[in-house]
Amino acid sequence: MLILAGLDLVQPGSLLSVVSSLHCVTASSAMLATSVVIMGQLYQVERRRWLMEPDAMVVILIVLGSLSLVYALPA
Repeated sequence: MLILAGLDLVQPGSLLSVVSSLHCVTASSAMLATSVVIMGQLYQVERRRWLMEPDAMVVILIVLGSLSLVYALPA
């Protein structure tokens, strides 16, 4: 917060007006992936999967989906 306060003093105009809208995509996907990881850690399964857990696959899909959105959306 101190860094943002210092930048707000130096930046002419609003600080959020110069931020790209793609940051919303990356922030949302980071929050979603973090919540999936936390739920995967809290959920106790009795039997492990053979190759990869479903929550790990969901995190990989979230990351790949957000990367494709970032590169597909106009800057």
